Parts: sequence; structure tokens; C-alpha cells
Amino acid sequence: MMEIRKDERILLVGDFNTCAPATDGPRALACSGIFERLPDLGWVDAWRACNPGLNDFSYVQRYGDGKSNRRIDHACVSPPLAPSVGECRYSHAEREQALSDHSMLIVEIN
Repeated sequence: MMEIRKDERILLVGDFNTCAPATDGPRALACSGIFERLPDLGWVDAWRACNPGLNDFSYVQRYGDGKSNRRIDHACVSPPLAPSVGECRYSHAEREQALSDHSMLIVEIN
């Protein structure tokens, strides 16, 4: 489906409940292999494109031995839309105030 629609201007955003292991979290989660194929199909991780070389996390899961941070909320853009992404960032205030268990993902499209 993602390969068929890659020539349309599409923003795919949400809680994917997966991430790139070692980069976005401590280990692979369900469907991480499929998620990591999106760039091979031309789709762009908007956050990674706007924040090269940085790490940030949208979900913090607390375990008995500490906590595990993960970036599982994503915005993927199709190749024709990618140049229009102006900014992509997380707002942590909502998670820190316990309004949600996720940080808010904000994407600006020019």
C-alpha cells in the first residue's frame, strides 16, 4: 500500500507503537522491520529529517529497574510532500503533566 501511494502528497502520522531499534529505543518492537522499510520505499521520517543526529522520545515506560524511552510516535511523509515539511518536533509538556502517556508530535507543513 505504501509503495502504491508514494507519489501522492500524504502525511502518515500517529502512534505506530514501533521504532527503529537502538536508534529510537532500546530494542526492536513489533513491526519494526516493516517500519524500517518505509525509507526504502521513498517515505521520509519527518522528525529524523528535521532533527538529524538528535534523539528524542515520545513515550516513557517505567519498569522496576528504571525507565525505557522510545520514539514510537511518527510522522512519515511521501516523497512529493517531504520538501514541504517545515518543522517536526515533540511537545513533552502534555506527557509531563500526565495529560497523556505520549508526547505530542507537531508537524508543520509549508
